[in-house]
Amino acid sequence: WLGEKWWAVGPVLGQNPQPGQLESTAVSTHRLLLVVAVSTSLLFVTHRLVDRGASRRQIAGAIFAATATIVVGVIASVGRFDRLYTFESDPTSVCRQTVQGTTVCFHRAHLRDLAMGLSSVERVQSRFPVPTREVLPGRLIDQSLAYAMPERDLKGGLIVGITPGGGAGMGQALAYTLSGVTRCEIGAEMTSQARLSSDIELWLSGASAGEYGDAPLNVLSEEEVQAGIRGGFHELHQCALTYERFLDLARGPRQ
Repeated sequence: WLGEKWWAVGPVLGQNPQPGQLESTAVSTHRLLLVVAVSTSLLFVTHRLVDRGASRRQIAGAIFAATATIVVGVIASVGRFDRLYTFESDPTSVCRQTVQGTTVCFHRAHLRDLAMGLSSVERVQSRFPVPTREVLPGRLIDQSLAYAMPERDLKGGLIVGITPGGGAGMGQALAYTLSGVTRCEIGAEMTSQARLSSDIELWLSGASAGEYGDAPLNVLSEEEVQAGIRGGFHELHQCALTYERFLDLARGPRQ
């Protein structure tokens, strides 16, 4: 709760490294030396306290020396390290392709979530009527892999933080991107464009009818929603497609 800058003071870090991360050798060595110094100081004080022949001045001197060691050690540790973690230099990845040909890559530590992640991405792609590559030409990449990947391998892709059991986050992140929500300013007063993108994100993620509140999307069929997305695709991706125009596109020309 004191913050990351204090973590180098403790015997363990305040947060375990995530897959793809490694505790910095400099930090772990520093913490070990600090623990040894503090332990030695406390043992010295304890020895003085149990030594019947030690004078009050000697005991006070031992306590002062131990306190000074601890204080100096803490001051020297707080905020000293810019990076508490390093990254795996060559993490093992497992990649699969969706039916549309989009590559989805997971860190080996999240291998159990690969099937769920792939399924969630394909479900979103099956509902979105425009090929994913039109918006996202690159891969969907587990963040645990991205730490050590060069910039050129990340270009055009989407980095997704995955937690154990959270493979479906790949599909949710894709829906968030395809819906154009990332281009919208979401606030207390949502514009028609932002509200539409938000509702489409829920629809792409598989939300059932009624889960959009009183959104007009509730009264449209899947084919109509897809027609609206297809007709206003470029505007949607720029968060410029209003609900009114979307509904016109979805329902087609009036007879």
